[in-house]
Amino acid sequence: MNITLPPQKTPFARPTTRAAFTLVELLAVITIIGVLAAIILSVISRVRESARNAQCISNLRQIGVAARLYADEHKGLSSQTTGRPYFYEALWPCAYSVPIRNNTAGQNELPNNLTGTIFECPKAKDDIEPPRRSYGINNLLSPTVTITDSTGTDRKLIQVHRVEVPAKAAFFGDSLKSSGLSNQGTNQTWNERHSGKMNVCFVDGHVAAVRVTGTELETNKSHTFWTGK
Repeated sequence: MNITLPPQKTPFARPTTRAAFTLVELLAVITIIGVLAAIILSVISRVRESARNAQCISNLRQIGVAARLYADEHKGLSSQTTGRPYFYEALWPCAYSVPIRNNTAGQNELPNNLTGTIFECPKAKDDIEPPRRSYGINNLLSPTVTITDSTGTDRKLIQVHRVEVPAKAAFFGDSLKSSGLSNQGTNQTWNERHSGKMNVCFVDGHVAAVRVTGTELETNKSHTFWTGK
């Protein structure tokens, strides 16, 4: 005979209560988030630094090309190393193929702020005064020639084609609030703004990072780096 059993009732599941985070667990999570944030910020900072350094190197390469074009058009002579027009005023037409007009004083007119041009280092946060000059031309490079312009002013120009060791001679580099680059006495204008080094465009056109502080370059103004000899 068949026996039919009554259907079994499924017992109701008791709701489970999840325990909240303990203080120790919460602190551990906060610590992990803090560590990850620090790592991410560090990576972002390094990426930005690398990008600015790459832009600076590109700027100096373009300045070097403009200087070569200028020298080719001026019988092998560079823009002058001191006084007006500053090197970036002289090289502007070669860099941008755009002539610049003179003001009433007979001087080249450029924007007071060179931000965004090849003549301003993207990391030059210390150059806050117009025209934000963050690159300088080597004032000690030789041989030079002095000419007198139409106003009776003596101008010192570098004979680029006669520099003896162009691959070791600085032409342009990171400077501090000056259009000149020198290690003479109180007129030490280099700026090691890229991780303790300054980027330098040498006379032969290549660009490299150089440390000056604490080396012979800081004290020896007759060094090949400065004179090209």
